[in-house]
Amino acid sequence: MYFAYQLQRGLQEPLHLWASVSRALWSHPALPATPWTRTFQAMSELVERSTRSYGKPSFGLATTHIEGRSVPVQETRVQRTAFCELVHFEREGAQLNPKVLLVAPLSGHHATLLRETVKELLPDHDVYVTDWVDARLVPLAAGPFDLDDYIALIQGLLRELGPDVHVMSVCQPAVAVLAVLVAEAL
Repeated sequence: MYFAYQLQRGLQEPLHLWASVSRALWSHPALPATPWTRTFQAMSELVERSTRSYGKPSFGLATTHIEGRSVPVQETRVQRTAFCELVHFEREGAQLNPKVLLVAPLSGHHATLLRETVKELLPDHDVYVTDWVDARLVPLAAGPFDLDDYIALIQGLLRELGPDVHVMSVCQPAVAVLAVLVAEAL
């Protein structure tokens, strides 16, 4: 499946290059702004954007506001496995607040899609987020990663964070997190 994905990306590269050049041409200031030039510029931009490879965005949370003052936040990768990195948003006084493990979706999205959730949790919580490694980047030597492995990884993270940790899962990981919490309760 990843070979097909890479093949598709490779086949799109010439189209992307053509669209980029076309966009630059049709938006050049020397060309008169007519309905035709604007239409061709828009079409070129649409193709260029839809064939572009977008990198993983950053969380970009350098500060939070607590009781009217700005407090610096440091994003630290505290644990790494072949499949997941645990991100801790360290800030002054966080150890006095409840710990929260935010379990991000695994389905090809970046954990940074939860940026606003992390931003809202930061003033009152000690925040940890699962940042899943893109499956294309996981070496085959790391072995499989099925639902049992997923559940075991979440269990390990919870044990690592201690007994008084709250868990929030967004979308797809809710089933695995529920399985972990039920298993821990038994």
